[in-house]
Amino acid sequence: MPLPPTFSHGQKVENMVLQFFLTKGRMLVEVGALKKEGLDGKAPSIYVPNRITPLVSPDLLTVKTDYDQTVLQSTFWDFPFLWAEVKGKNEFTFYRRKDRWQTGIDKRHYEHYVEVQTLTRIPAWLFFFQPEDTPKPQREPIPEKHLPMPRGLYACPISQKYSDEWEHMVYWGICELQQVATVEEVLAAQYDVQIYHKELLALLRSETEQTLEEVTAKIKQTMPDNHPDRSPLLKAWGYKHERFTRKKISA
Repeated sequence: MPLPPTFSHGQKVENMVLQFFLTKGRMLVEVGALKKEGLDGKAPSIYVPNRITPLVSPDLLTVKTDYDQTVLQSTFWDFPFLWAEVKGKNEFTFYRRKDRWQTGIDKRHYEHYVEVQTLTRIPAWLFFFQPEDTPKPQREPIPEKHLPMPRGLYACPISQKYSDEWEHMVYWGICELQQVATVEEVLAAQYDVQIYHKELLALLRSETEQTLEEVTAKIKQTMPDNHPDRSPLLKAWGYKHERFTRKKISA
């Protein structure tokens, strides 16, 4: 299943996961640029005392905005701090010897993430987002029982030992990972602000009289409470509604 056309304009899969994190009430500190030009294509680094070379850092340090230490941490979403390494996948790999779908990361990076978790005492997790469910053509057909290909957002703690290794890569079976969200749930966290503005403007200019309360309700219904754009958008549309009302009265 392909991604909707709305997200075909160069929007990276990793950035879609970032938007999803925001809806979970987590602030994001982008330690390493997900865009190659941000660090000249180099991995983000953490410099450690008494260590000659720096450690490769996970992409993000996420912070829970409403952390309450009296509440039991039932999932990783409840952690006050969390390292997150986000991988957007074109497709998972079908490993015939183990008869499973699997995915992985560079072994050196994996070892560094383990060390980052140990030194900072902040849990580190790997996130793999696979939006498609149709694999590329194979020389040998994939067994029917393994189709369609798994899709969604999957994760595991860095402390979970990998179950396969090949050259410089380490792998986990998809069955060994937690499915954090479906593709639909990740897509629900996405929206095009420009399109959203146009839709609201059309709502204001429609023949049916729309009150500010109705427009505000539309924003609140379609945008998460903790999304950083929500408050500015509410203020902006309150101002636009006031201007439109004045023009309507003067006309």
